[in-house]
Amino acid sequence: MAECGTLRVFENRTTNRGRHIDINFIVLRADRQPAREAVFMFAGGPGGGSTSMAGIANGWARPIRDAWDVVLVDQRGTGKSHPLPCPQGSTTDPAAGFGHIYHPERARACRTGLESDADLTQYTTDTAVQDIDDVRTALGYERIVVYGESYGTRVAQAYMRRYPAQTKAAVIDGVAPFDNGLPLTYAASAQQALDRIFEYCQATRDCHARHPSLAADFASLLRRFDAGPVTTTVTPAGAPPAPVVMSRGDFGYAVRGMLYAASAKDTLPDVIGHAAASGDLSAFAQRYFDRQQSFNRTVALGMHWTVECAEDIPYASDADIAAATANTFLGRYIMDEYRGACAQWPRATLAPDFRAPVSVRVPTLLVSGYFDPVTPPEFADRVARSLPLARTVLSPGTAHGSSAACPRAAVLHVFMTGSLDGLPDVCR
Repeated sequence: MAECGTLRVFENRTTNRGRHIDINFIVLRADRQPAREAVFMFAGGPGGGSTSMAGIANGWARPIRDAWDVVLVDQRGTGKSHPLPCPQGSTTDPAAGFGHIYHPERARACRTGLESDADLTQYTTDTAVQDIDDVRTALGYERIVVYGESYGTRVAQAYMRRYPAQTKAAVIDGVAPFDNGLPLTYAASAQQALDRIFEYCQATRDCHARHPSLAADFASLLRRFDAGPVTTTVTPAGAPPAPVVMSRGDFGYAVRGMLYAASAKDTLPDVIGHAAASGDLSAFAQRYFDRQQSFNRTVALGMHWTVECAEDIPYASDADIAAATANTFLGRYIMDEYRGACAQWPRATLAPDFRAPVSVRVPTLLVSGYFDPVTPPEFADRVARSLPLARTVLSPGTAHGSSAACPRAAVLHVFMTGSLDGLPDVCR
């Protein structure tokens, strides 16, 4: 049984004055009632609404709902909680979305539009967890288990830090540390994931037979951009192919998007091989276009920028960017795009300890995928070092988001017991 609700809070939780906003949530009730405890699930992005995770609660995590409620709270600025959308590109003019993943002029225009009904500095992670705890209180749960995916792992960690007594346990999948700016690490993490696919293909008989020189094939695609952007096509839904001009940065961003899927280790070699043999880059352009349209539907980019432009981007110097992106297929592209957008966006103020590692006595399971292009396994190891009660699980065949694969039994165990004791031996 699902119950929908809203909780009205002050937008500015420091002054507790001025505009109110409604925080939207869904409670998926346990089969056996009453349930005194619950699992709160937090979506990624930043910018994704957590009510979109109902499919998880009704899918691979369904066993917990025998006795546990599942609560999905749209973080402020996302979903139906005073959302802050900033669409990029165009559905009818695909070429308009290429050249910039975050066009500075669009960011400036979006800021102007949103500021008529939002203080954009009030949509940070720490502010959001205060809303979440208000929802917990209103629903009557004494303690909760928190589950986060990708950026949602930061929300879970922030909640643990601010409300340790209310946190029974945590599971975080695709772990995002506080003490490094994730966009700064995107290029190196994506390069590592791609290199691991090259190694996997070389070690897999059928793949190696089809692509004996996969790394060299990919290098040949990068060289296509040495003389500048390349013209190719995309095919919008229900429309004929349309010409687009794709830069090397656009190409790299498309590859990075493809690396998110666990299937990339099996599918990406064929896409690379076909493009290298035919010279046709349309599959990568299509991926770039489709990812942009998906973000427009599912990610509130205004909230995304509020988080990134306060919590990550300001802490990276030019020297940091040069060092972190050297010898990668993405190079500086993503960091430069974020900097361009953040130059147009107001910067929120953070708590002095916000970027410090979390160190609380909460049983925490940290899940990673070996091929993850954004939150690689070493990030989980890094976060676990500061947590007194932590275990890590590495899923060898997955990428970004691995709880439903071989770690599933361990994840469900923590959900249902709130403990790491007796944790099933998984992913061996």
